[in-house]
Amino acid sequence: MLKSSDKLVELIYRSAVDEGVFLDLCEGLAALSDANISDDEKSQHEVSLLGHFNHSAMIAERVSQLTSDKLIAEKILDQVSTAIFVLDAKARVLFHNLPATRVLETDSRISIADEKISLTEPEQQVALLSALQSWDGPASSEDEAMLLGRSDANAQIMVLSPAEDAHRFLHEQLPGTATGVLFIAGHASSNRQQQQRLQQLYQLTPSEADITLRLAQGLSVEEIAEARSSKPATIRSYIKSIFQKTKTRRQAELVALILRAPLHVALTGKNAAIDGQDVVIAARHDRQVMLRSYGPENGLPVIWCHASLSCRFERPRNIDFLFKNKLRLLVLDRAGYGETSGPPYDSLNAFVDDVQDVVNHFQLSSFRLVGMLAGAGYALACAAHLADKVDEVLLLDPFAPGIEEHKIPGAPLYYRTVPRVARRFPTLTKKVMQIAAHEFSTDWRSAYNHVLRLFNEQDRRVLDQDAVKDQAITQATEAMRQGADALANDIILAHQAWPFELTDIQARCWIATGNGDPVVEAFARQLYEGIERSELILRSGEGFAAMLYETTEHVFRDAGWIK
Repeated sequence: MLKSSDKLVELIYRSAVDEGVFLDLCEGLAALSDANISDDEKSQHEVSLLGHFNHSAMIAERVSQLTSDKLIAEKILDQVSTAIFVLDAKARVLFHNLPATRVLETDSRISIADEKISLTEPEQQVALLSALQSWDGPASSEDEAMLLGRSDANAQIMVLSPAEDAHRFLHEQLPGTATGVLFIAGHASSNRQQQQRLQQLYQLTPSEADITLRLAQGLSVEEIAEARSSKPATIRSYIKSIFQKTKTRRQAELVALILRAPLHVALTGKNAAIDGQDVVIAARHDRQVMLRSYGPENGLPVIWCHASLSCRFERPRNIDFLFKNKLRLLVLDRAGYGETSGPPYDSLNAFVDDVQDVVNHFQLSSFRLVGMLAGAGYALACAAHLADKVDEVLLLDPFAPGIEEHKIPGAPLYYRTVPRVARRFPTLTKKVMQIAAHEFSTDWRSAYNHVLRLFNEQDRRVLDQDAVKDQAITQATEAMRQGADALANDIILAHQAWPFELTDIQARCWIATGNGDPVVEAFARQLYEGIERSELILRSGEGFAAMLYETTEHVFRDAGWIK
């Protein structure tokens, strides 16, 4: 047995109980692919390691069951808009987050006196103490909902929940003496964002989400019916469905659920706070394609092919230029990504069918294509097979076939490891990506910081900005909504031989690249020499991250797509 293989086995089992090992696994597998042994011996190692991966996955599942869900770190709790107070049976404050501190500083209706929570309205203070004392015994536990300053114009929703109901979110902030958790609504989200959040978390329809928010505001069935120009019986029917989907029984429970919703969203990078409009396309073979549309509906259509660790949420940070120049970006989730049906593609060419279905849906006579990183292969597949529809192509730091990336001096960690692992050990690549997906689902901030190690300094600098980080994490978590199979498959296809010839590309092709990554320069040169009508755009001092999040408008201008 190779020493490197022993190290890999150790890493595989560490991944069941530890985090931050998937990059080490990539490096270990890359070393195994280069080992001076026969292909048969490498295949034997692969079979052995696959067994260890499967066993490790079983252990990880068991650990997950025993430890419940991963705790939300205190810093995450500080970033949600909801104020949180953890209380014991005597209303002593055992823990509170940063928004709770702000409430104490700015709202005279609530305070802490002698370490105990105090509400200015006597009836509410009595109700709070009564609930906490009842929960300290064998009595049944149910949420209590009330308004902080109910007679004021700026009244805020409060919900007192049994501590056991909040265990999933506040695992480490709940000592054994905790009895209840007081949630006070923040003002950070608009109604539209809250509706999107509820639709996403609980699969509510837009109408159900709207009614849920109205219930949370304390409106009666009759008041909601009047506001929506509906009959009370219709509203009651909706409420019945809402209770079923959210697994609640009372209005107070539903309000508690809404106040706790930001904690779910914090785990997934604020998925609700993304501009654009989702569109579901009926695709062949009883599948659906989910895309997100950015810019005016009557704009010139540009189909954007996202990077591997991304999805339909991939877009420039500032999209004002789309409206100024009447451009409409259509960003498709590829098969198995986000909300597009699987299974993952067996070829880059399979993506063409999904694009054709989108073209038919919107009745597009022609369109342009953008390909980001691995998305370049998919964009060029469309250009090769839909030549009569594709006007021009713009590639941003694109991948290219036929390059031995790890042999190029100065190659970033990604190119030194992932491509050759994907080519030599595709099955193990899927296992490693599953570990990466698990790390994102349990501690996405830490996982994101690990991923940054894959890139060159220019890209890391951009990706490490807070504003960019939020969007990038959103893209990554949504990409793996259905698991990591599509991501792994995407990487494998991008680094195999492409199923078309570069000489098949007839459309004009712009290749935008920076000068901070020697591998990207080699890719660009390969595409430039292979595609007949190609032009290079050199963005000095930039990488893919800058061209995506900061300078897309300038790159479009360089290509002559806008003035």
